[in-house]
Amino acid sequence: MTGLAGLPGRAARFAARRVRRAWRDAGLGAGLSRSAARRLIAGSGVFDEAWYRERYGDLGRWRADAIGHYLDRGIALGHDPSVLFWTDWYAARHPGCRDFGGGPLVHYLMGKGSGPNPLFDDTHYRTKAGELNGAAPLAHYIAHPAGDPHPLFDTAWYLERYAAAIPPGITPLAHFLMHGAGGTLNPGPHFDADVYLARYPDVAATGQNPLVHFVLGGAFDLRDPSPRFCTARYLRRTAEARESAVNPLVHAIQHGRAGIDTVEPPPLPATDPRPELKVTAVIPNYNHAPFLPQRFESILAQTAPPAEIVFLDDASSDDSLAVAERYAARSPIPIRIVHNSRRSGSAFRQWAKGLGFAATDLVWFAESDDRCAPELLAALKAPFTPDVHLSYAQSRTISASGLVLAQDYRDYTDDLSLDRWRAPYVADGRDEVIAALAHKNTIPNGSAALLRRATVQPLAEALTSFRQCGDWFVYLACAAAGRIAFTPAVLNDHRRHGGSATRVMGSELDLLDEAFRIRLDTIDRFDLPDTTVLASLGGLAAEYFERTGGCPEGTPPLKTLDRFQPYLAVIRDEVLRRFGSLPPLLHIANGPGDWPPPDTAGFLAMARPPVEEPAWAVDVAPSVWIEGRAAVTAWSAPALWRGNGALNPRRIATLAGLAGLLNVKSVTASGGEALQLARHVAAQAGLPLPS
Repeated sequence: MTGLAGLPGRAARFAARRVRRAWRDAGLGAGLSRSAARRLIAGSGVFDEAWYRERYGDLGRWRADAIGHYLDRGIALGHDPSVLFWTDWYAARHPGCRDFGGGPLVHYLMGKGSGPNPLFDDTHYRTKAGELNGAAPLAHYIAHPAGDPHPLFDTAWYLERYAAAIPPGITPLAHFLMHGAGGTLNPGPHFDADVYLARYPDVAATGQNPLVHFVLGGAFDLRDPSPRFCTARYLRRTAEARESAVNPLVHAIQHGRAGIDTVEPPPLPATDPRPELKVTAVIPNYNHAPFLPQRFESILAQTAPPAEIVFLDDASSDDSLAVAERYAARSPIPIRIVHNSRRSGSAFRQWAKGLGFAATDLVWFAESDDRCAPELLAALKAPFTPDVHLSYAQSRTISASGLVLAQDYRDYTDDLSLDRWRAPYVADGRDEVIAALAHKNTIPNGSAALLRRATVQPLAEALTSFRQCGDWFVYLACAAAGRIAFTPAVLNDHRRHGGSATRVMGSELDLLDEAFRIRLDTIDRFDLPDTTVLASLGGLAAEYFERTGGCPEGTPPLKTLDRFQPYLAVIRDEVLRRFGSLPPLLHIANGPGDWPPPDTAGFLAMARPPVEEPAWAVDVAPSVWIEGRAAVTAWSAPALWRGNGALNPRRIATLAGLAGLLNVKSVTASGGEALQLARHVAAQAGLPLPS
């Protein structure tokens, strides 16, 4: 075939295909001749001619021969013979199958490969269907669509719910692949498509089938398939799942563990446990008229009702004022309505204003789009003693329509502790900061918290300078003043939707500026241990990754941004004070004992961090763990699963950001996954690549 070298690229490829076909027709090449391939495809039932014609339109001179078009043109163009066979997907996993006689589909039908699409698992289907009588699994499924094509697709369950909508001749899986991209169709009891799309709007924006996304990428990012299953928590708690290449949800189903790890809360008070402590409910509102009835009703239904309600409207353009006035007219609790003629645009300016109106012992910022259980205030008041300044409960997240997205916020706090938020506690403020609030805002929704007014009222003026982190600022002030109480009962619904203030604030770097201020003030105010300081700086670097949309190519390193140089100077001074004797080196280790010699000690990180802090983690002196610990963090969690590589983009960016903040000059590793990770970290940090 050397005589083809001088032809233009497209002509050369066409001529090469003609030559290969001639060889196969003569019985000399791999695969089948065109005529034999055509017969096999036609007899398999896999080729859906009506779907193919609708999908690809005019077939030109092959208009009377759709299979011929697929063989002669479609394979080269990446066309699929049906919704159930993905040509490019299959070819990417079976190199060389495009040159096989009849192409990828014939390669599959002859038993040379497996996996015709991401939701058809040949091995699983064979286990469920039994004897296939020599047929390819997909061909057998099309002829007998009763078995389960994938561990996450339950055919009987699907038919029980959607059979009336499936046209004759269409298999349940084909129906799901054709119509499941927008949600509404669930493939089985363990995957909730509507919740997945509502919780992960980036998936909804792509138009991709949500289960396909979860199988191909979501599980690797440790996304949750439903409110009933937390992927990261399952991996943290299940050693054999971490070591398996099987999708964690599939592993849980196979081992009978697919339910969520629930918490049994303690008994809740039936009446007001602290009647002497009065509460002001402050409702900051902007254009949340559709949610206000649920907000007001849930406040008025409290078993320990507030003494007063202050409704603060930030110049809403909807019917919010009318709704509030209707409730004020019939409420047994006094409702004061305060309307801004011009919008402040800041929830925390409204918090500050609410503090000025409050005249009670305790203040509850009941956000206007949230709702709560009748026992919330009673449960929050119960632990208030003179030294408690903040009491909060567990929350679950809901969508704008009220769809439950997550049963609680433990998936958000599991990286700090799997057990801390499973039981009630009253903690010393500094202990709470070291365990939780120094790392991130572990009270994600102010509607679940009750605050001592005397502690937070002096903060009103400072609050007005915040756009997103004002609640975190307030909680830290309460920790500085005394103790913090928590109840694990899920008593608050935090609504997350496109209109929430947490979703539509302005410049991401402005918000990162607030995070800098909070973290540096916390380090100074609470005299944090070295490990907590490093973990907090790691959280800052991880937040930069999130704020920049994943640090796309061209994103400047955090340490180079002019606006943050005053903060970076403070960090450099603090780092010099704490770690100035360490060489500016980061060594990434494959396992215990893979440390640099003591005379070259520096910062350390594990390529694959363990779930819990191991005993050997304290034996690395004088080296220091750059992430504050050897164990897994929020940004390194994907590396828990052996089915994932160690090169998670968020971890790479966080380590690179930490290297910049800590003035690291070189990154080393001894080989294996650690060396791969080290090279990526060095490249992103602008440091010499390790050899």
